Amino acid sequence: MKKNKFFLLSLLIFLVFFIKSLFFLDPDFGWHVKMGEVILSSGIPKTDPFSYTMQNFPFIDHEWLVNVLIFKLYSLGGFFLLSLVFSFLALATLIIIFKTFKNDDYYSWALLFLAAGGFIDFMGVRPQILSWLFFSFLISILLSEKTWSKRKYFLPLIFLFWANSHGTFGLGIVILAVFYLLIFFQEKKVIWSDFLIILSSFGMTLINPYGLRLWPEIWSQYADNLVRFKITEWYPSFLSLTYFFWPILAIFLAIFWRYWQKYSLAQKSISLIILFLALKSIRQIPFFVVLAMPLIFKGINFFQKELLTPENNLRFQKAGQYFFMGSLVLFLIWSGIISFKYSALREDNYYPKKAVAFLKQNLSEGKVFSDYNWGGYLIWRLPEKKVFIDGRMPSWKQGDFSALAEYEKILTKNENWKTIFAQRKITTVLWPKASSTNLVDRLKQAGWQEIYQDKVAVILEKQ
Repeated sequence: MKKNKFFLLSLLIFLVFFIKSLFFLDPDFGWHVKMGEVILSSGIPKTDPFSYTMQNFPFIDHEWLVNVLIFKLYSLGGFFLLSLVFSFLALATLIIIFKTFKNDDYYSWALLFLAAGGFIDFMGVRPQILSWLFFSFLISILLSEKTWSKRKYFLPLIFLFWANSHGTFGLGIVILAVFYLLIFFQEKKVIWSDFLIILSSFGMTLINPYGLRLWPEIWSQYADNLVRFKITEWYPSFLSLTYFFWPILAIFLAIFWRYWQKYSLAQKSISLIILFLALKSIRQIPFFVVLAMPLIFKGINFFQKELLTPENNLRFQKAGQYFFMGSLVLFLIWSGIISFKYSALREDNYYPKKAVAFLKQNLSEGKVFSDYNWGGYLIWRLPEKKVFIDGRMPSWKQGDFSALAEYEKILTKNENWKTIFAQRKITTVLWPKASSTNLVDRLKQAGWQEIYQDKVAVILEKQ
């Protein structure tokens, strides 16, 4: 009976994930699918193949393997198949978390829905979802001494795939190293088998198309604090509307504080590291969710053991039912809100689909300037023209030059755009109709002509 319930609850979560993924087109999706096509047709590029501002930049695609997978799946079954696959990967992450509970009751089901609520804001066809799965494997192995002794030998293989799929493998290596060092200080001796596992896991991260160069690239993205207040997904969490993070954090802190002495030094240290990263950046929240759920459940078990009488235990079980129902209702309500919110980012609603069709039929010789959030889409749908900037490029620098800084000058400096447009030979601007900037007005005042307009986009051309 419990297996049937778990199946139905998992199916419900999967359907919610699938709906969100199907109706949300991530701004970076376009360059992911196009990069996969480029890799399969001509190999991994040594420099940026998509922009005209930084075409000589030694672009490191730390998601190359997932990009190939995205392109192949899209070729086979379109966005529908991709939504199915990535929803399944997110559900698999939750199931791995659930299995660490080693229990099947209302509290474990409630935490399952809390975790799903923590994921829903980030769901979509996105490479980082695969990194959640890798991280859940890592955490499930680290949290149990019995599991560690049995499954630690799988870690090098996990890191081999992780390092070729997403840059968060660096976080995994750091967590693994901290775990080992704390065990070393506690045991006061070198456990050579564990040391070799960690060393080989690090070595596996070097088996990638870029070798050692992958690590500085990952560090440059983590260390770029300027991006944290310019790119939404890098914002600090206190600026976030990911509401499910806050109840999860409140429950975690309450239980962690109450049973601080009962958690191991490794569990406490790793938790504080991940919590710090989640507070520092929205995009790290799912990793905190993955780690927090098993530790919260462990705290709930500590509390249950303190209940000495059958009467108190009965109340505890009754409270679990209410906890489960509340988590389920909140998950469904929040999922509905989020799915409705992100449905506005469908291709027909948010992206310049019709405007791109117009440009394809009326291509000019000059370059196209467009919105940052449309860069990835244009790489995919308008491959005839390179882009000024897209979601890969916020941290890129060549000497003193930054495409993001030049992009901001165009939007904020009233006269700078003329010099930049002349230098870049930009003759066409594709811009969101609902943009809050005054770029379109400045272009019209300078004599640029509007040649196309629909409910999403406007196109201006230099005369």
